[in-house]
Amino acid sequence: MATAATALRIRRASLHTQSIAFICVLLVLGFAVLYPIALLLINSFVVSRPLEETQYGLAGWHYALNDPGILQSLWNTIAVMVVQQTISFPIAIFIAWLLARTNIPWGRGLEFLFWVAFFLPTLAVVQGWVLLLHPSAGLLNTYLMKLPFIDGPVFNIYSFWGIVFAHLFTNSIAIKVMILTPAFRNMDAALEDASRISGANPLRTLVRVTVPVMTPALIVMLMLAVIRAFQSIEIELVLGLPWGFFVFGSKIFDLTKTEPPLFGPATALAVLVLVATLPLIWYQRWASTRRGYTTISSRYQAQNLRLNRWRWPAFAMILGLALMVTVVPFILLVMGTFMNLYGFFDVPSGVWTTRWWGAVIGDPVFIRSMKNTLLLALGSASGAVVFMSLVAYFIVRGRSRFRAAMDFLTWMPYALPGIIIALAWLWIFLRTPFLQPLHGSIWSLMIVTVLSSLTLGVQILKANLYQMGAEIEEASRIAGAGWAPTFWKIVVPLLMPSILVVWIISFVSAAGSAIVPALLATPASRPLALLQLEHVLSGQNEAASVVGVLVVLMTVGVALVARIFGLRIGLGRVA
Repeated sequence: MATAATALRIRRASLHTQSIAFICVLLVLGFAVLYPIALLLINSFVVSRPLEETQYGLAGWHYALNDPGILQSLWNTIAVMVVQQTISFPIAIFIAWLLARTNIPWGRGLEFLFWVAFFLPTLAVVQGWVLLLHPSAGLLNTYLMKLPFIDGPVFNIYSFWGIVFAHLFTNSIAIKVMILTPAFRNMDAALEDASRISGANPLRTLVRVTVPVMTPALIVMLMLAVIRAFQSIEIELVLGLPWGFFVFGSKIFDLTKTEPPLFGPATALAVLVLVATLPLIWYQRWASTRRGYTTISSRYQAQNLRLNRWRWPAFAMILGLALMVTVVPFILLVMGTFMNLYGFFDVPSGVWTTRWWGAVIGDPVFIRSMKNTLLLALGSASGAVVFMSLVAYFIVRGRSRFRAAMDFLTWMPYALPGIIIALAWLWIFLRTPFLQPLHGSIWSLMIVTVLSSLTLGVQILKANLYQMGAEIEEASRIAGAGWAPTFWKIVVPLLMPSILVVWIISFVSAAGSAIVPALLATPASRPLALLQLEHVLSGQNEAASVVGVLVVLMTVGVALVARIFGLRIGLGRVA
């Protein structure tokens, strides 16, 4: 009797501790997500400068709704998005189908190359392509213009189609292949077999059977692509700014960097983006929780199509594309670090030099930025996995009626492009007295970086928690362990492979992104990615390429080390 009473007291104490932890996590999450949005909306009506007495008006909204440049940036955003998605979707679907549903050689290795492409920092890849496709000094144009029948540059990366090309060969194709390949791999082959028995060839089966079955996943991916279009900024800053081409993200950045900064119009634009993307987030969450379609059933069978004589040509095609999005731009970037004048191959004093490496590595600004990057990436990744693990656990295992609200809050940051999250938190650090000391510090960058990667990390951990039975946790509690020991000693070790994946993604995102630091960092807290962006925008491409190579080695090195030690990177393997 006493033993039962003791067990009951322990269980009640455990539930009490869990409830307190849930409330604390929900309050922190609600503050981190809702307060910036509320402040963003309020400050869209502020017409005074930061640190001045607050004055309200409609000047920011009038500017945002009537300036022709802003309307043009909206059209540019839509145009780039439509063109790149029209091109990337068919290519990614075909590649994912080949990798997952055929006997193509080295399929897992080819899939991993697209993960490497995802880990490559955008700025570094774009710089590599500039060296090849610069209109006047690009390597490819230089050699083509030596031909007698070519008078001028054939390719110009500083153009609309150059921007589209940069999107396709940075992450637009890679991220779709990453997500679609596991989905294709897990799909039941029964319908495809029935189609082939009926006389359809493999290509017809792909178009008429496989793709329609995958339609829900493709629609969700399209919604995510639309949201990502409003997040784009780095490519357009590098390739669009020289000829006055702006998209929504780069326009917001430009407004905040004018003198004086036009925070009112920039904030009004941010609110418009939020209003436009929130319905997409709602649809994404609704579609991801539906149970109205299945690709794996109790009769599940996975069979690979034999490509026969097309096996090696298909392998060569995918390998060529994978190398184009990974190895080729990196080699070009490394070449740029050893050039006297970036992109010019006819310099009288000589083309090649090592002086830029010495100049960059010996620069105190670089050393400080390297330290900041390590602190930012390590701190953000470590803090992210702790907070995301708790959030995912409470959503899946919690018993509160507010679990759905917590789940919805985790989707909200994806509706906010990184530049808007940074702008919202800039207002918080400027307008909230007890947070003002954090303004411009590494801590401020960590907070916003964790928030930016919240959605993806929580979804990965949730997927694995759904696959874990609750019996082990119940056994731990029956044995007398409270909620906290059970979580840290039972749940966390079982989640460790997924936690490592989330840690790596968070580390790479923090080390390689220049979007968040662009508005929040100061010279004392500037990371390497922002230093590289500043070098590019000021025309110091040689120094920028050195910084870019080091950022690539840091980010991709983490992924490769994880691969060497047997960590299987891929949403399909942890989900």
